[in-house]
Amino acid sequence: AEHVGIKTIINLRGYNPTQGRYQLEAEACEAWEIALINTRVHSRGLPTARQINLLKDLIDHMRLPALAHCKSGADRAGFFAVLYCHFRLGQPIAEAARQLHWRYGHFKSAKTGILDHFFETYLVAAQSAQNQGETLAFIDWVNTAYDREAMEQNFKPRGFANFWVDWILRRE
Repeated sequence: AEHVGIKTIINLRGYNPTQGRYQLEAEACEAWEIALINTRVHSRGLPTARQINLLKDLIDHMRLPALAHCKSGADRAGFFAVLYCHFRLGQPIAEAARQLHWRYGHFKSAKTGILDHFFETYLVAAQSAQNQGETLAFIDWVNTAYDREAMEQNFKPRGFANFWVDWILRRE
């Protein structure tokens, strides 16, 4: 951490002091004077609008350089990376969403594809607004039109990808 000057670590697996890996991370962060922020992001379910707003606030105010991690660094970290690229770097969602890609270990056809579905649904809504001569900012969509339950019900993963992600890669 000292070599690259990391000031913040974001643990996307959430606070869990009973797990050894968490205890080691917390102790190391304390020893190196690195801020450890614990937040839970799911790889097979969608966050609430409130959670997205909290992540936006975290991204807007975290001390840089920062490191965000989950277990495998593919799905939850990819989702966080999309939000970071959009909120902190100003990238359009269509560009930022490229962080969710198989080359980073993310599989769109598996249950984890719900994360892609989330951003794709926003892009459809934004295009519809644009066709009517309006703009629809991502955070405005989250706070006004985002329907988490409907999106989770409408998403259908495909079989082999689930087998690969759940049984071969053993993702959480």
